[in-house]
Amino acid sequence: MRDLAALRDRFMEWLYEMAMGATDTFVLADEFFRGEAINSTEELQLARQWASEGLINNGSGLAGVSAAITHQGIEHVNALRQRRADPAQRRAAAVNGLLRWLDEVDPDGEGWTHVDDFLSSPRSWFAGVQLTRAQVDWAAEYLKNAKLIDGSVVAEYRGPVTAQITPAGQECVEQGGDATNIGTIHNTGALAVGSTNVTQNVAANMDLTAMAGFVQMMLRELSTLQMGAEREAQAREALAEVQREVEQPDPDRGRVARAFGRFVEYLGDAGKPVLTAAFMLAAHHYGLPQS
Repeated sequence: MRDLAALRDRFMEWLYEMAMGATDTFVLADEFFRGEAINSTEELQLARQWASEGLINNGSGLAGVSAAITHQGIEHVNALRQRRADPAQRRAAAVNGLLRWLDEVDPDGEGWTHVDDFLSSPRSWFAGVQLTRAQVDWAAEYLKNAKLIDGSVVAEYRGPVTAQITPAGQECVEQGGDATNIGTIHNTGALAVGSTNVTQNVAANMDLTAMAGFVQMMLRELSTLQMGAEREAQAREALAEVQREVEQPDPDRGRVARAFGRFVEYLGDAGKPVLTAAFMLAAHHYGLPQS
């Protein structure tokens, strides 16, 4: 099954390069579509679709598809490249893509699937380019440590080379499939990030040394999450309140938990990509989740 979103992204980057970023240059697209094994009827349909989305001006005729990129199309390409350059988003794409693919190829979780075969799937593409074997290996290790998949490991790779989705992995997919928003991050203690019960978990289980380290890391990295000036200011103030309280001789755990809960709410209000990126920053800082 062809991934039309990935095809569109590849076309937009190709068109941008061929037109050298100019919006008044029409480019014959036969070469691109031949390379994608798309027939003339399909390419005309795709050109009409992308024109209706405002990404191209469609000048197609008897000679085939001819297109010029629009300003909106240029913005689309720039956004693609920004996403591709973001390590947190690449890692999230690898984790979620691999988990969903394993669920699709073995929905009952009864067989063992070669992880390398994932690279033949449309789900192995992110922002117009294919994920690398190293990124897939990282994702496999992450999912195994989170107990969303099981598998056998060999010396050459960090993650399993054959894998099987677990009941917890199936449940994750059924509930939306964002595997980067679940789990517990361990350092000297537990910090649950991305959980719907995050405030209660923090209040009951927090290690204040781990909390202080997490807050310091997030204060340094908060500006990289691109959550908007207002939300960033609110999140920064919530973190600062946590920091002030944990530095007290006898910290009020309830106050820490409430402030931390507000911080997570601000991340959630900013959107799932921001929440995912924050989780991945924490995972990178503390190491992969352990059960």
